[in-house]
Amino acid sequence: MDYGYLTCTGPSIACYGNSDCDDGDPCTTDTCNSPGDPASSCSYTSIVACTNNDDCCPTGCDATNDTDCDAVCGDGAVNQPSEECDDTDLSGCTPPHGTCDEITCSVSCSCEYNLKCDGSTCAVGSADYNNYCVAPAYFACHVDTSCASGETEIIDLSAKNNAHTEIVGASGGYSQKLCCSDISSVQTTTGTGDCNTLGAGFTGLITFATNSTFDKNSNAQVEKYNYTGTDGFPYKKNVCVELTSGSLKCSYVPSSVATI
Repeated sequence: MDYGYLTCTGPSIACYGNSDCDDGDPCTTDTCNSPGDPASSCSYTSIVACTNNDDCCPTGCDATNDTDCDAVCGDGAVNQPSEECDDTDLSGCTPPHGTCDEITCSVSCSCEYNLKCDGSTCAVGSADYNNYCVAPAYFACHVDTSCASGETEIIDLSAKNNAHTEIVGASGGYSQKLCCSDISSVQTTTGTGDCNTLGAGFTGLITFATNSTFDKNSNAQVEKYNYTGTDGFPYKKNVCVELTSGSLKCSYVPSSVATI
């Protein structure tokens, strides 16, 4: 005779607490709903906030805002010594003008304004195209009683409004100086000689009124470089500057400080 066994079971309870719902994924919040009740169930919510020390690095977080994230190429932040860029962070270019190689996190700096550093056109595929080039610089000048370190004295002036001028060091003793930056040397031509006779690196700044023997103390007037009008000075002596970089651009600023 088979007496058998009678097995009794209570209602099915999914969980008694949150720990019973652990799915092993640190990037989910594990919740026991109605713990200990026959209607209990587990639910899982993805973590999206960048929070330190929760063992989760959600999508969109990186080592800069979540200590649980590894610093890797492609996380959108320059956070490794080997990285020059990452995504839109192009700090490898200063200022940032370029593109980022998302495989190597190395930067390819564009040639700004499509110009090489010497001001010539930067052709696609040329050796200069992927090197960052600043736009052609313009040297700057101002008038003061003395020139700062790194500036060059171009001419002596009797006043800031340039009433009279003379060559630097002449005996007139004019107290104002035309001070220019990014100048490696200054020379004057003889007679009516053009500045290009001094070499390819020289450009004309201004022209002095003078006589044929060029009395350096009688430079009462100046005109723009190599003025060719019929009313121009019959005898000219040109002040020529050799620029360290960039090109010559002049503009008049009506203020107490003259700017070239």
